[in-house]
Amino acid sequence: MQKRHKRPPRIAAWILKLFLPEHIGPDGMGDYEELFAYKIQEEGKSKARRWYWSQLFFAVPSFMAQNLIWSYAMLKNYIKITSRHIKRQKGYTFINISGLAVGMACCILILLWVQNELSYDKYHENSKRIYRITYASEIGGAYDHYALAPFPSAPAFKEEIPEVVAFTRLWERTGLITHQNNKFDVRDIFYADPDYFRIFTHEFIAGDPDSALEAPRSVVLTEDSALKIFSSQDPLGKSINLNGDGDLKVTGVIKNVPINSHFHFDYLVSMNSIPRERTDPLKEWQWILGYGYVLLEEKADFKQVENKIASIVDKYIGQDEEKFGIKSYYFLQKVTDIHLKSHLQSEIGGNGDIRYVYIFSFIAIFILIIACINFMNLSTARSASRGKEIGIRKVLGAHRKRLVSQFLTESVSLSLYSLILALILVWLILPAFNNLTGKNINMRAMWHPITILGFLGIVAFTGVAAGSYPAFYLSSFQPIYTLHNKFRKGSQRSLLRTSLVILQFTISICLMISTFIVLNQLNYMKNQKLGFDKEQVLAVHIKGEGIPNQVDALKNELKKNPNILEATYSEGLPGRQESVITVFQEGKSEKETHTFDYIYSDYDFAKTFGLEIIQGRDFSKEFASEEENAYLINETAAAKLGWGNNAVGKKIGISDERMFPIVGIVKDFHYKSLKETIGPLAIYLLPTNFAYLSIKMNTADITATLAYIETTWKTFEKERSFDYFFVDENFDALYNSEERLSHIITVFAVVAIFIACLGLFGLASFTAEQSTKEIGIRKVLGASVSSIMARYSQNFIKWVLISNIIAWPVSYFLMKFYWLANFPFRIKISVLTFAASGSIALLIALFTVSFQSIKAALANPIDSLRSE
Repeated sequence: MQKRHKRPPRIAAWILKLFLPEHIGPDGMGDYEELFAYKIQEEGKSKARRWYWSQLFFAVPSFMAQNLIWSYAMLKNYIKITSRHIKRQKGYTFINISGLAVGMACCILILLWVQNELSYDKYHENSKRIYRITYASEIGGAYDHYALAPFPSAPAFKEEIPEVVAFTRLWERTGLITHQNNKFDVRDIFYADPDYFRIFTHEFIAGDPDSALEAPRSVVLTEDSALKIFSSQDPLGKSINLNGDGDLKVTGVIKNVPINSHFHFDYLVSMNSIPRERTDPLKEWQWILGYGYVLLEEKADFKQVENKIASIVDKYIGQDEEKFGIKSYYFLQKVTDIHLKSHLQSEIGGNGDIRYVYIFSFIAIFILIIACINFMNLSTARSASRGKEIGIRKVLGAHRKRLVSQFLTESVSLSLYSLILALILVWLILPAFNNLTGKNINMRAMWHPITILGFLGIVAFTGVAAGSYPAFYLSSFQPIYTLHNKFRKGSQRSLLRTSLVILQFTISICLMISTFIVLNQLNYMKNQKLGFDKEQVLAVHIKGEGIPNQVDALKNELKKNPNILEATYSEGLPGRQESVITVFQEGKSEKETHTFDYIYSDYDFAKTFGLEIIQGRDFSKEFASEEENAYLINETAAAKLGWGNNAVGKKIGISDERMFPIVGIVKDFHYKSLKETIGPLAIYLLPTNFAYLSIKMNTADITATLAYIETTWKTFEKERSFDYFFVDENFDALYNSEERLSHIITVFAVVAIFIACLGLFGLASFTAEQSTKEIGIRKVLGASVSSIMARYSQNFIKWVLISNIIAWPVSYFLMKFYWLANFPFRIKISVLTFAASGSIALLIALFTVSFQSIKAALANPIDSLRSE
């Protein structure tokens, strides 16, 4: 029992042992324990314990304070030594810091882009509980999944499912807004239900979010739209007119919708403002026109909610679906997944792609790895020349622990300098990067705590990795060996550096090959024959009531200009085909239906777009029976119907009562992008239903012809703006994401090659410097400049060749089975792509190394042999 009394409190002993090791021996006993035993005998156990704890509270802080002062002095000394080395080796330091800084800057820029992509819709307070209703149908074996949902679905789910606490629907429109004598032709108008602001979070400048959309004929404006219409006036309570359907009262003004939202609007109109004669869409389950969102309870399992939906849908429309052989499916989609993971038909806006987030993240990591390899290679190479310095320091009494601290401090300091330079580069490059990526990222995004920790982690990892060789390896040798330079030169070090250089160029060549393949695929999609004539076709968006009442007069007036070859009205056109319908087939039961893409047009659609009719004929006014009751279908549709080339003369329709004949079959053409397969298409003659006027022009004088079209247009449509686009440019815009990807990969592939070559240049310079005397002896013995160049270049060339051997199969696998696999129409990867990439990398490496090789080979051998 006495022995246990003589031992000090365990916790206090451990703390003292940790902070005051010079007072306590390795076996746990020492001065403090002896004193503790003595005090127990002299003063008793209680006083002894109090004395021991007092030592803990006074001695430990005192020791820590002394250590902090000492650490500050040592750190100051280390920084001085680092500064001296930087001044002494300016060239290597510049290569080291600049290479790592460029790599860090690229990594930071890409990570800011990734952070922006991942932030979409997360600013909503209830973002984790908001779900979009999506609809899928299976008709005739064809499965289609839409971002849209029937308007009655959301209220039905709210009524039938307890976990659904709120819903809103969105119906996108365009319109003419009138205020006093001013007219504004606007887009981005949405009708929404009263609970919209209960579900989605927006900052109100004026008005009450709880009641803003309650009253009929109420509207909420964004800050920009309010300024546009009312200027500096207070808009709250004032009225605007939409499309002549009556006045809307402004009940709220909100901040502009954030960029990182999957949809944007300028005007939000209450859903109960829709005029009575147009309320059918709100009740019809068969009409899929808008978007539905629900807010679930906090602890609700959306999968369980999704499972309940099937029985509810069956309750409302089960019999109708069974009658027509339609299978419907409803899903709930997390609102935070929409931007990156949703690629459904009829999306509410242009979405990103999670694959590109992965691709760019890997590019950021690869570029950082290349930069870190440079830093580590040059740091370890230069550290070998510091053996004598280490030996002298050890002779003068420096402990290995101090040497480790010194080298790690130097390395981390250089890494920190690189980070500071990288942040300056990011600040300078960010506007150009935003232009390249189509983003609006600002520097504030970098001050997120996680981002800052990431930066510091990169600095610490790079610094420790680069400084570990001199810190832990060279410092372990006895002074006698380091002073006489007898420590092992290290084939392992050379092997490590060789492996790292090979890894650098492997990554660079992979990026280069990927760039060529992406560019080739993009070029293929842009220049592939589409089966229709998209060149010099102008499409004008028809809005309002001015044009529909004068369609023939406008077309005849336009054709008076000899530079206008054809013109056609249509509801859709190549690159902007939206309608999908269920097609009934002559001689088949109601259950045997098909899903077709659909375009309403007038008589001249095939002529204007140069479609090739392979069976039958085009629409013609010579056949009086064709007024609004004839079809052209493509080859895929004819095959889908099972009629093939015998389809001409047979009938199809949207119901048994509306069956009309097929007058011709057109050759398959790409009315969608080459990212999608050619589906069955029906072109329905309906000259009174259209959204576009497409005009085929002569290339003689585009500017004058365009001016004539605009002038003519404004004589027929005096209120709405002349809104047009060229079909070829619109079609090319379908590949914007691929084009942006190609630009970004190209830029960063060039940066990766630059950083790799910067490191190669530094290593070549170091190798030449280390071989100064050897080169001098070889020249004295008669070696030519070319032979010396060849000798000191062959290793670097060999490394690049090995990199090619590794990079080629890796790039082929990734591009063929991961990226190109997403395109139904794609290029064949050519061996020339790999050969070109490898040759470029080899030439760049040879050019980089040859500069130092020539410099070393041309040096005066007398100076080389005289140098120490």
